[in-house]
Formats: sequence, structure tokens, C-alpha cells
Amino acid sequence: MGLEYLDQLALKLGTDKSADCRRAIGKILEATKAECVLGVFQSEYEAKETLMDRVSHEIRCRTPKPALRRKVRKRGSTKYRSSKR
Repeated sequence: MGLEYLDQLALKLGTDKSADCRRAIGKILEATKAECVLGVFQSEYEAKETLMDRVSHEIRCRTPKPALRRKVRKRGSTKYRSSKR
């Protein structure tokens, strides 16, 4: 069984990613290919799912979450004004 399908999947997973992420995908790809040669996976589908799962759990390939913006109230806001009667 050829392993070209893993190369194609890794290429698709690496598009629009950082260089650090693409290097990590390359290392994951090599490990997955080695496992395929040893016969760890029963089918192509299982190998593809494993590759995608490992890439999705890789910290270097995660997109950073946007920073939370604090709501800043103006000093003259009525919520901070004390009510004088």
C-alpha cells in the first residue's frame, strides 16, 4: 500500500500555516508513515484520521485565541456617579 495519500493530506494540512507548524506536520507525517509500514493501521482511513488528530492536538499548529477586550467605561458615566439628593 502506497503512502502518497498521507503526503497529500499533510500538504493540505500545512497550507496557510506557519513554518513552525509545517515542520511539526512533517515530523508527525514521518512518524505516521513509520507506523503504516509496521502495520499499525488497518486502513487508509485510520491512518488519515490519526494524522489529522495528531496535527489538531499539536500546540504549534493551533491558532491563537483572540485577546479579550475589557470594557472601559468613561469616567463621567452615570453608573459611577453617586446620587446626591
